[in-house]
Amino acid sequence: MQNKQFKQSLEFFVNTQMGEGLQKSTVNAYGTDVRGFLEFLEEERRVTSLDKIILQHITIYRNILLLKHGFKRATIDRKVDSLSKYFACLANNEWLPKNIMAKFVHKRQPKDSEIPKYLPFHEVRQILAAAKRYGDVNAKRDAALLGTLAFVGCRREEAVNLTWGQVSFKEKALLLKRGKVSNFNGLEIHKELFELLMDFYQECMQCQLKYPHPDCPVFYGEKGPQISLKTVNRLFLKYAKLAGIQREFSITPCIFRNSFCTHLAIQGFTVIEIAHFTGHKDLNTLQKYIKMTVSQYKSINDFI
Repeated sequence: MQNKQFKQSLEFFVNTQMGEGLQKSTVNAYGTDVRGFLEFLEEERRVTSLDKIILQHITIYRNILLLKHGFKRATIDRKVDSLSKYFACLANNEWLPKNIMAKFVHKRQPKDSEIPKYLPFHEVRQILAAAKRYGDVNAKRDAALLGTLAFVGCRREEAVNLTWGQVSFKEKALLLKRGKVSNFNGLEIHKELFELLMDFYQECMQCQLKYPHPDCPVFYGEKGPQISLKTVNRLFLKYAKLAGIQREFSITPCIFRNSFCTHLAIQGFTVIEIAHFTGHKDLNTLQKYIKMTVSQYKSINDFI
């Protein structure tokens, strides 16, 4: 991207989103989506300034993504959302006289009719058992990691960033830093996860190189202080395969989060209660799992 004004507006947008406390990976995704659109304007439409952008440009770009590049509708929905945030940001901060996307019509892929993709908890436990049975010298680490994903319902990066100082065995609770916002949640540790974490903690206590200092990541990596997201994906696929779990949908670490939400809903937890455990900021995201009224939080050990 050569246009100076485009570069400056993109940098301003990214910095503004970071200032709102969003996770760096989320902001980077917004930036990548917007950059793709601005490069399209430069290279294919010869647009040279922000005030030359019209609504038709966005419509054409969306259609090119769908028809020429073959992006999935869910991906296009995300890219349109990124552009919507970008133009709203510019208009709110007087980079543009008005938000040109305010009247943009985009029919999103329907989600309410989707059946959540999840695993029954006996299959979740089969994957955890495979980690304990087939794991190498890191078997206890891997089992505790997968157990955290399964019984906390957290995002991968939230598990990866967990430190021993955020785990309280005395209180049977952990303080989890949310991935998409800059806040922490105090959560009860499920009894099965407690055992997995305790086994791993005791192993770390016996190894000087893995000694669990409060500031150290719980799930250390082989080439760095903490395990990478790529390694998390690889381990999950490895143990799901060893457990013999096969489905018509992709088996990824995210399926544990979906399963967590689904089983909470089955047990009668409300949208607000599920969001308390999972850290969902947008409650509409959870509507595919449950539609109920608000009540008091239940114990995490009352489900499963």
